[in-house]
Amino acid sequence: ITIPQTHLCITILQMKLYCLGLDPIASCFLLKIGHVRILLDCALEIESLLNFLPNQTLLSSLEDGEKQKKPTESLPNSTHSSSSSIPLKEIGVDHKICSRIKYQIPCVGGIELNELDVILISNPQNMTALPFISEHSSFKGKIYATDPTIQLGKQILDELVYHDSQSNIKDNADWQSSEFLKKLPSRFSRTKDWKTLYSKSDIDSCISKIIPLSFAQNEKLYSNLTVTPVSSGFAIGACNWIIRTDYEKIVYVADSSSSTSRHPESFHIDQMRNCDVMILTKLTSEPLYNPDMMFQELCSHLGKTVGGGGSALIPCHSSGVVLDLIELVHLYLSSLGMNSIPLYFVTPVGDYILSYSNIVSEWLCKTRQEKVFLPEPPFLFEEMMKNGRLFRFTDVKVTTDGIFVPGGRQGQPSNLKEPCIVFTGHPSLRCGPVLRFLEMWGSSNKNAICFIEPDFDHKEALAPFKHLNSNFSMRSFYCPIDSRINFAEANSLIMEVKPKHLVIPKSYTQSTSNNALRRIIVPEGMGSTLISHLTINTIPFKRSFEKGEMTKNLAMDVQPDKIVGDSVIASFFGLLDYRDNRLSIGSFSSADKKKFNYNPDRFLWGHNIDPLEVVNQLQKRKIDAVMEKENETTSIVRTEGGFIRFKGNETNIVTEVPSLRTQMKEVVVSLLNE
Repeated sequence: ITIPQTHLCITILQMKLYCLGLDPIASCFLLKIGHVRILLDCALEIESLLNFLPNQTLLSSLEDGEKQKKPTESLPNSTHSSSSSIPLKEIGVDHKICSRIKYQIPCVGGIELNELDVILISNPQNMTALPFISEHSSFKGKIYATDPTIQLGKQILDELVYHDSQSNIKDNADWQSSEFLKKLPSRFSRTKDWKTLYSKSDIDSCISKIIPLSFAQNEKLYSNLTVTPVSSGFAIGACNWIIRTDYEKIVYVADSSSSTSRHPESFHIDQMRNCDVMILTKLTSEPLYNPDMMFQELCSHLGKTVGGGGSALIPCHSSGVVLDLIELVHLYLSSLGMNSIPLYFVTPVGDYILSYSNIVSEWLCKTRQEKVFLPEPPFLFEEMMKNGRLFRFTDVKVTTDGIFVPGGRQGQPSNLKEPCIVFTGHPSLRCGPVLRFLEMWGSSNKNAICFIEPDFDHKEALAPFKHLNSNFSMRSFYCPIDSRINFAEANSLIMEVKPKHLVIPKSYTQSTSNNALRRIIVPEGMGSTLISHLTINTIPFKRSFEKGEMTKNLAMDVQPDKIVGDSVIASFFGLLDYRDNRLSIGSFSSADKKKFNYNPDRFLWGHNIDPLEVVNQLQKRKIDAVMEKENETTSIVRTEGGFIRFKGNETNIVTEVPSLRTQMKEVVVSLLNE
């Protein structure tokens, strides 16, 4: 019989998870399944920007002659000029770094990146460190993400490079010496691995290497491994990943949102159910703040600010929740009759993001998809711009008389109309146009800054401006709008998905309260592994087999021996080979037999050995034996001097008498097939 391909069984290999990012702010994990190495996300530890002073001396956009007309002693960072030799400045009880920003990447120095098989990206914010891996390491594997994540992710990276290029602060490496590091938070202990930012050409090359996938598209990486992105509801194209082997299903849940009122496609969980392992990370940073209530509070502050003649500044990321906020703030102001208040979206990638979001309706929620068939655009941006309610600018400049002169788009107003509301970056307040708005608006208590991004400490972000500028009187409000699932939703998700084993950050279980709003409660009977920064965790799972291929030559030599039910059983000898994450078994050559000391032994197999027949065979050998039933699955054949236990597929011979052990073994073997 010609059998071109069949399956074989081997001993299983381990599953391990390496936590390479800081728990739980940034996402980066190395998942090892046997010999396959998968990097889950690759995000910068962006919170570390707060330990630097702003990356521009303010009024930097003025000409030299104009700067002399404006006093600088009240500027927030006028004390850390590029010529300064002092690497740290004391701001209250903290120290801030007086140097060009360096970026903290995941701790990938301890892994062999050339052995990495694949990188899976879940959303644009989780790919900010990707160019460091794809362009400045030995990585040669594949990268996967959804198409919107690729397109919007490129804009996020381009924007970060633009902000970084505006810095006029020179690098001062002295802050990385041990003398000064001891004054900084513990995360700075590994600053030798921190990097200056990648370039625009690095981004272009990196993006060209990413393979786009659609939601629910199964991508076979190897014969025994498939990955599938499913909607996470967090942002346009944002996904969670399902990783399937021949015997396991692993679910990686990153930033996810169960909100039904936002613009992305809804959170999908159907394909996650009954998985073997669920890795659950990036829950809300502010579990006690309801995002809908925070939006109402934000609108209240905005209405009072612009109603009192002031302007409002909202530091934010350029994609994600801001797309909802621009519309919702517009509708709120309209409900108050404030139709004359303009909204400004100031970012070098604003044109692309607003335009792109209107042409990817298949990646949006059903409500916005249905608009396309009316036909109407999914968002109100075009109508708002047409009616003079929304303006997009690449950046702003500052003149000596305090008037903003927007740069970038022709045909739009040369001056900002105040009062107004501005959405701009960066939310850390360490780079970007937000610095110039703070410079001009910071000395008036009519104006307000409203913090909505939850992953930055708003007090720490604002500290340099308040501490170094005695005239800073701008009001500040904290209204975190974090749409990611909270702890209560996560606990419900766990109960619905029913994973056999749960992997979560250790911090998610450390609340002193038993309140499900503040901690993850692992259900009774469910296995769990707690992870933290730089830990290596072995994920326990049961697997009895591994699939592989039998070569055609060996298959042709196999002679079927026995038929048990629907199974054909045959014994054979071959050489097991593992390469390129594929298992195969082939024929022994003469050289192989010599090399591996080929000496075939008997292979025995059997099914449901009858303990009573064992008793009969022992008695024929004049050995007194009786059979006892220990429980439903276990029987014992007991003799004087030893016993044989039959439990499921296991048979144990227990005796201290060598001659008795030999006879017991012979009896058991005689009842097996060869």
